[in-house]
Amino acid sequence: MTLKYENVAKVGDTIKAYDFEPMSDRPDRYVVGRVIAKGLTPAPHMYRAFTIIVEDDGGDVMPGRGNRVGLEVFVPFEVSLMEYSNRVVKVKEAA
Repeated sequence: MTLKYENVAKVGDTIKAYDFEPMSDRPDRYVVGRVIAKGLTPAPHMYRAFTIIVEDDGGDVMPGRGNRVGLEVFVPFEVSLMEYSNRVVKVKEAA
């Protein structure tokens, strides 16, 4: 079974993934990063996701400790209760 965003990007592409559904009454929270892997995340969590290296931590209001730029982050292919349209989008294809 293919999950909702599984085929949005391939390794090498750059994606944008929202932490929360964008709403007019709060700033957007998202990460933009290059996909370095796809598939099952390591134990103990073990869910299917993109693994990205964060290039932009959008909406980050506190530089430093909370900033994810340069970190490896998992972006689930699908989430159950909080899924919405365009949660994950491809912003750039691999060269």
